[in-house]
Amino acid sequence: METTNTSATERVKVAAAWWRKQLEAPKFDNGVVLHGMMAALASGPRPTPEQLDRFEVELAVLLTKETEDYDYCSVGCDYGPDRMLAEAAEKAGINVNGPTTFPWKTMMWIDKEGVRVSAGYGAGIQEIFKQAAAGE
Repeated sequence: METTNTSATERVKVAAAWWRKQLEAPKFDNGVVLHGMMAALASGPRPTPEQLDRFEVELAVLLTKETEDYDYCSVGCDYGPDRMLAEAAEKAGINVNGPTTFPWKTMMWIDKEGVRVSAGYGAGIQEIFKQAAAGE
């Protein structure tokens, strides 16, 4: 399946916007119910709208470079962000040192086929963007 640069840009935009939403209200799903602890964790400071805007832009830049170089990339969090997510957050002034900035047990895969995510412990994979073939 051949793809266009516009489509590649669209994949990256969808991916960066999805991660931004996760930072607005992260899901702390590690397969164990911890109601009191979760309430305390969720009440911590959240990134500002300006920080989220900058994060989305910075992440899009990193994802674009990665997908141009390799046609594939994955980004995610266990209890903290991977390299690309952490770098984008740091450039946006978002604290990455606590366990409550990013959702837990969350992965994203970006390739020529589209964008897929698994959000939370044992969560199934969902396709959030399907790449159209060139000319469609």
